[in-house]
Amino acid sequence: MSTVEKYLFVSILVAARNEEDNIQTCIESLINQSYPKEKIEILVGDDGSEDDTYEIVQSIAQTNNIVQLFKIKENLGLAKGKANVLAQLAKKAKGEVFLITDADMVLSSNWVKEMVNEYSNGYHIITGFTTVEGNSTLAKWQKVEWVNVLTSLFLLSKINIPISCMGNNMLVSKSAYESTGGYEKIPFSVVEDFALFQEVIKKGWKFKHLITSNALGISKPEVSFNELLKQRFRWGAGLNKIPWYLRILPYIQTCFLWLIIPLIFFFPVAAICALGLKIILQSTVIIYGFSKAKLKIPWLNLFTFEFYQGFLYATLIVKNIFSKKVEWKGRLYKEN
Repeated sequence: MSTVEKYLFVSILVAARNEEDNIQTCIESLINQSYPKEKIEILVGDDGSEDDTYEIVQSIAQTNNIVQLFKIKENLGLAKGKANVLAQLAKKAKGEVFLITDADMVLSSNWVKEMVNEYSNGYHIITGFTTVEGNSTLAKWQKVEWVNVLTSLFLLSKINIPISCMGNNMLVSKSAYESTGGYEKIPFSVVEDFALFQEVIKKGWKFKHLITSNALGISKPEVSFNELLKQRFRWGAGLNKIPWYLRILPYIQTCFLWLIIPLIFFFPVAAICALGLKIILQSTVIIYGFSKAKLKIPWLNLFTFEFYQGFLYATLIVKNIFSKKVEWKGRLYKEN
């Protein structure tokens, strides 16, 4: 048996809508994987793009036979939006495993190899490590936030508490995916990765979260606070579907800061000590994630992260009171 024949055949699924500024860099990072090209297919589904996304991918596909482009026009079963694109790509995929990423991602050259290696160890849904890169203060806060969330998921997974995966950096085996009936059978959610993860876990498949530079994906940050709110509001739409004792954590995060501020006037020493202890514990988790993923720490943004997080979460709670509709890629959705 040749070396190439020992590798599993994998299908990389990319849903794209209005990504003309990002799609070429994303696909190039997938084409340039250290994994044998004979064992990779890259399936891109264009979800009604109104820019040049389709034409850019079409041009790439003409010179790279591992890239296949599909124009998505109809919904499959219960699926909508990104879930619908992935459902249709999964039907066309030939791989034993599906690697799923977003059109604005750039993946480490060892991404496929690292994720497939963990699948070979018996895990059927795997989350890689994602961060964002940007020079603005808002971008650096987002970087800290991503590392905080993914490191927390990693630590919870160590005590076998499954929460979610990240749909821009994940592997799901074909067997595990098909056991759920696929996205066309899963009740629609605007957080499609969360919905799939929960269904896979219900079926008893093993999961794993990774923190390694080999499974690293880089995403672009949201450039404005308004766009950041839209993204986080969509992510929060799945919050009501996790156990109550985990659902309450973001609210504790928010209430903690806003309770501490008035308490400073009455019990200054105790309040400052409590805030300091929380920041130290939270920063320890974040620093661990940065270190394990071999990422540079934006120290100023780390030490001010508590205030960014408190303001962001409080704004999201207020937004949730007045609106239940989610805006995503220029479309409006309502969570079931």
